[in-house]
Amino acid sequence: MNEVIRIRDLSYFYPYSEVAALDHINLSIREGEIIVLTGPTGSGKTTLCLTLNGVIPHIIGGRFEGKVSVDGMDVLEHDVEEMATKVGIVFQSPEVQLFSTSVVSEVAFGPENLALPRGEIMERVDWAISSAGLRGYEERNPTKLSDGEKRKVTIASVLAMRPKVMVLDEPTTGLDPLEARRIISLIESLRNKYRTTFLIVEHRDQILRLADRVVVMVNGKVLGEYRPRDLFDDERLIESVYIRIPDVVKLFHLLRKEGLYEGRIPLTVEEALPAIFRMTSGIVPRRSTMPEDPNGNEELIKMEGVSCGYKKRRVINGVSLRVREGEFLALVGRNGAGKTTLAKCIVGLIKPYSGRVVIKGTDTKDLKVADVSPIISYVFQNPEHQFFSMSVEDEVAFGPRNMGLGSEEVNERVEEALKSVDLLHLREKHPRSLSRGQMQRLAIAIALAMRPQAIILDEPTTGQDEVSLSKIEEVLGKLKKDGKTIILITHEMGLVSRLADRVIALADGRVIFDGPTRNFFWDEQAVRRAGVDFPSIVRLLKHLPNPYRFRGIIKAEELVEVIRERRWA
Repeated sequence: MNEVIRIRDLSYFYPYSEVAALDHINLSIREGEIIVLTGPTGSGKTTLCLTLNGVIPHIIGGRFEGKVSVDGMDVLEHDVEEMATKVGIVFQSPEVQLFSTSVVSEVAFGPENLALPRGEIMERVDWAISSAGLRGYEERNPTKLSDGEKRKVTIASVLAMRPKVMVLDEPTTGLDPLEARRIISLIESLRNKYRTTFLIVEHRDQILRLADRVVVMVNGKVLGEYRPRDLFDDERLIESVYIRIPDVVKLFHLLRKEGLYEGRIPLTVEEALPAIFRMTSGIVPRRSTMPEDPNGNEELIKMEGVSCGYKKRRVINGVSLRVREGEFLALVGRNGAGKTTLAKCIVGLIKPYSGRVVIKGTDTKDLKVADVSPIISYVFQNPEHQFFSMSVEDEVAFGPRNMGLGSEEVNERVEEALKSVDLLHLREKHPRSLSRGQMQRLAIAIALAMRPQAIILDEPTTGQDEVSLSKIEEVLGKLKKDGKTIILITHEMGLVSRLADRVIALADGRVIFDGPTRNFFWDEQAVRRAGVDFPSIVRLLKHLPNPYRFRGIIKAEELVEVIRERRWA
């Protein structure tokens, strides 16, 4: 195969920085390859992507050393407009690519600027919209869509250009499982049909398994290139390169440590099934019942027949629910199901058309947002939207200062909050200079500094590497232990299975499930209606004979214990 991307001795320094964001990068990518670029947050992955279409250095500036060429075109010799005919980039934050007033005009913009015949433009737009799962969205305003839907629009707009190289920065972040699988299938189809070359920044195991090679970056350098199977088979290597470990891989590494398994580590449920079938043969059925909700604490939030939305578009329809103090609740469902709208209604950012929301016994119609925020803090889906201070430290201090606290108390809260999310060393940095993953953690620190009774976190794991995800999970676990009420909006079902006591699932703005997490993941109808994935461990067990003998197991550690004890009683 022909070499389509050639990077030689590339180093790059952002303007006014003496620290190399990229440090002597060498990389060759052949036509039709799928390369996954991974590594810790802030390691230079996005920076490397921006060199491929000339945004670096032509627009951002800075010091550029070495050579980058795409399909024979040197990025230093061709401007961004010329490189756009070869390279299409889907950025990590979809908002930065959206500017049209309708989805169809957004997708048509690229082909129109290529001066293609009208008939071909219409054909490309129709194909791109269909491929990205946006049929029916043609006249919607992209800026009014959910984060996951915005991401699909940006993917469609790049697809319509039909570039030779597609660079996708976290393409499945914020997408529900069905839409994520659609994007993964589309990547495979484009590679097979058009020999499209992909460079994908991603941590998810579904994308990693798709890769021909995984390129790992740390501190602006390429640490190594690996085949996915070799990478996941070596536990020490996985830990050293900060890659998110799939549950099936984690399960077999645990079994290997216990002396219960030898051989190569399977990457998928299908590969794992024969070994698990042998290991679980003869294990007796479980005799205990599924857990019931044990929480008897005081009621913190109550919604009664709530309907709400935006202007004339109703999103939430007649929702009633209760949240008690100290609960860890996961709010799940497909993109557009109404999760974020429901959360905004709880904190008073939007008001109900009908029904009522009650916080600690007070109807929110009698409360301002400022009255709710000391009780319930909201960590937004796009954290950069809530930053306005000149330093990380001032951003975290803003809320406590507005509460009228003394400087000593404010400093104590800032120190505690930043330390809990591992950002203390960046306290003097400008918030917008942080990576997206660091911004997410800063948003959590802002909420923690208010010391609220409850925190709503809207997709807090977006763009996080394994280390950052572990830190966030550790913070959430500590908050849970401390008795904080947590409402987590997420598509990360592994995170839900490890942390949440209870799941509320939404579909079309209605509650379709409300109960303990273990009950949810073993309720096939509820999981499928919600449009989410079963945890890998549950999917694995459901392929076994008489799977309901394992009903209630949702974690790798639990299955290892069952296999080790040879019983489930």
